[in-house]
Amino acid sequence: MAPPRFLWLVIGLATLAACSVPPVAPPARSSLAPSPTVSSSTAWGPEGLCTDVYILTIDNKRTYYSLAAENVRNSDYCTAYPYLRWLLANDPLFTGQDPDDRNYLRMARVYEHFALAVDSSERRAWLDSVLAVRQQGREAMEAAGVAYESYARDLVQGFFYVTYAGVYPDAERRQHDAFTRAFEAQPDSLSDWTLGQLLVGSEIAFGSDRPNPDRAAFVEHLAGHLDDSATQASFRSFAEALRAPPPADTPLADEVLLQLVATFDAGEATCEQARQLLGVVVADPDRLIRADADPADLQTALLQDRCITDAIDDYETLAALAFQAFRRDDSEDGEPLFDRALAQAPSNTVRADLLTLRAQRQYGNPDALLELATRYDPTHGPSRFTQLRRLAQRVGQQTSLNGRYNYWCLADRFRQLAASTSDAELALSARELVPRYERSAPRLEDVFLEGLKPGDTVACSITGGTTRVR
Repeated sequence: MAPPRFLWLVIGLATLAACSVPPVAPPARSSLAPSPTVSSSTAWGPEGLCTDVYILTIDNKRTYYSLAAENVRNSDYCTAYPYLRWLLANDPLFTGQDPDDRNYLRMARVYEHFALAVDSSERRAWLDSVLAVRQQGREAMEAAGVAYESYARDLVQGFFYVTYAGVYPDAERRQHDAFTRAFEAQPDSLSDWTLGQLLVGSEIAFGSDRPNPDRAAFVEHLAGHLDDSATQASFRSFAEALRAPPPADTPLADEVLLQLVATFDAGEATCEQARQLLGVVVADPDRLIRADADPADLQTALLQDRCITDAIDDYETLAALAFQAFRRDDSEDGEPLFDRALAQAPSNTVRADLLTLRAQRQYGNPDALLELATRYDPTHGPSRFTQLRRLAQRVGQQTSLNGRYNYWCLADRFRQLAASTSDAELALSARELVPRYERSAPRLEDVFLEGLKPGDTVACSITGGTTRVR
C-alpha cells in the first residue's frame, strides 16, 4: 500500500534546504533572481544570514504559496525565500484565487530584509532588487491581462524612497514622482501627511523662484484635498506667497549692529534693542562673527535678560532658555520656561520633539519625559526610537535562552517603528538595528531542544510582550 500523504509531508519537513533551492547573491538590477553563489550547503541571500534553514520540498504550488505567505507574515524571510523563488519561476501570479502580484511583493519584502542585513556598501544592490521585483509584478499582471490598482503601488514606491532617502541621491525626486502619480489617480485617498510630502517636493518639480504661479496652482490643488482645515489654510497661504514677489531684505546695517552689541555689553540696551539683537543672534549668527562678537556668548547673555525672558512667546527661544537653565542646574527657572515652551509649541508633534530632546540631554527623568512625549503624539518616531534604545540598554547582554528571546522582541519593535515612522533617516536607523538583534537571538537548534518550532509564541521577560520563534 502507498504511504499516506501526510507521511510524505513529514519526510519533506525533515529535508534540509541543501536538497532544494541553491543559494544566491544579490540580483542584478534588471533581473528577477540573483545568480547562484554558494556560501554554504544550506544558505542563500547575504552570506551568513540564511543558514541551516529547513524547508518543505514537494513542488506543490498551493503548499508553497501558503508556506511563503506564513513565513513572510512571521518575518521569517530566510525560510520564505525558496518557496517564493519556486513560485516566481513556475506560477508567479498564483494565489489560490484571483491572480495578482502578491508573490512578487512578498519577494520584495525578502529582498528588503536582505538589504538591511548587509553592509551599507552592498545595500543598494538589494534595494534595487526590491524595485525590480515590484516592477516585474506589474509587468506580469499586464501581460496576463490582470487588472490592478496602480495607486496603492505608487504609494508604496513613494514610501520606499522616503525610507531609503540616504541610499538614493535622487530619492526626493523619485518620491515626489511616485506620490504625484498616486495623487493624480486618487486625489481624495491620500493622507494629509502624504500631501505634505508633495508640498515639500513641489520645490523639486517647479523650482524655488518667486513668483511661481505653476507651483502656487499645484499647492492650491493639494489644499483642496486636505482633511485638516488648519493645514488647508496654511497651504493656501503658502500658495498666495508663491504668487507674490519675495519681500525685500532689509537687515540691520553693520554699523548699527556693532553699536547694538556695544550698547548691550555696556548694560545700556533698551528692551526693544535687546529683542532686536536676539533676532540677529538667532537668524544670522555669522554676521556677529564677522563683527568680532561671539554669538553663543551673546545669546547666553540675552537669554538671561529679563526684557527677553518676560516677553518671549516663541517656543524655540523658550526651550533654549530652559535648557540653558537646566545646564546651570537651575530647575527653578528652567521648569517654568520649559512649560511655557510646551504651551507655545504649534503642535503636539513639536511638543513631543521638545520632550524627546530634553530626555536625550538628561534634563530630568528621561523615561517620564519620553512617556509624556508619546502621549502628546503616539506616532512620534524620535521619542519611540529613544525609548527603544533605552529598553535595549536594559536588556544588555543576555546568555540564557529565555533572556535571548528579548532580542526577538527588540527586533520586532524596531522593525515596527521603521515601518510606521515618517522620518526616513530614523526609519533607516531602526531598520539597521533589526538584524543585529536577530543575530543575537536564539538559534533554531537551541529552541528545538526546548521542544519549540518556528511560529511558536514565547514571552519576553525584560521588554515585555511576546514574540514568535523564527
